[in-house]
Amino acid sequence: MSDADLVHDNLVSLQTHVLAEEARHPGAEGDLSWIISAISLSGKTIANKVRRARLDDVLGAHGSENVQGEEQLRMDVIANEIIMR
Repeated sequence: MSDADLVHDNLVSLQTHVLAEEARHPGAEGDLSWIISAISLSGKTIANKVRRARLDDVLGAHGSENVQGEEQLRMDVIANEIIMR
């Protein structure tokens, strides 16, 4: 068995790991698990949007500035909207 096979056999999804760790702590109420899952889903959604950015014509400037005074990109705004949901 190669090292690659060993790594593949030991893969655990983030959701599975978080739920297993939550189960190990009797006082856990699931709040942190919910937050981690929401951030994970947001990251996956943003990654999908980035992959499709050129196809969906969402590259380039948005026409506004962020709090640091930098020009916002359309993908900045989209990512922020996804995170804030």
